[in-house]
Amino acid sequence: SLQELELAIRWRNPSAKRVVLERVPAADPSPAQPLDRPMLLYELGRFLSHIAGAEAEVQRHYREALRIDPQHARTLAAVGELEAAVAAAPDDPEVHLLYAETLMTTAIGPFAGIFEPAEGDEERFRKARVLAERALTLGTDKIDGGEGVARGILGTTYLVEDDLTPGIVQLE
Repeated sequence: SLQELELAIRWRNPSAKRVVLERVPAADPSPAQPLDRPMLLYELGRFLSHIAGAEAEVQRHYREALRIDPQHARTLAAVGELEAAVAAAPDDPEVHLLYAETLMTTAIGPFAGIFEPAEGDEERFRKARVLAERALTLGTDKIDGGEGVARGILGTTYLVEDDLTPGIVQLE
C-alpha cells in the first residue's frame, strides 16, 4: 500500500518530509488527422530510416508512396529529388528544410563540431540560407522543432561568409 511505502521511506530517512505536488491538468489532445496513403508510407519510411539494416524497407515504402503519387514532395525529397520536391510543393516548409539540411551536409548534425568550410561551399550554403528563410516565411511552426532547425541552418550558413554577425543573430 502507499502508506506502507511511505513508512518504509521515512524509516530509512527519518528527516524526509512529505512532498505534495500539484498536478497540472493535461491539455486537451488535438484531434487525430487522417493521413493519405502516400504520406503514411513516407512517414513509415522516415521512421524506418532510423533503424540500422532497414534500408530496403525504407526504399520500398518510398517507392510505393511515389507509385501512388509521383509528385509527393516529401518522398521526393527523401529520395534525393530535391528540386522536384520543391517544385511539387513550393508551400511546404518541411520540403524546404529537408533540401537545406541536405545542402549543409556535415555542417549541421552530429559532425558539425568538426566541420570546416571548404572551397565551393559558398554557393550551396547560400542556397540553403534561401531555403531556410523561405521555410520560416511559410510557417515552420507547423513542423516539430521547425523554427529552431531553420534558424540553426540560417546561422550556420554564415560560416562561409566573411561577416558572421547575421548568423550569430539567428543562432541566439
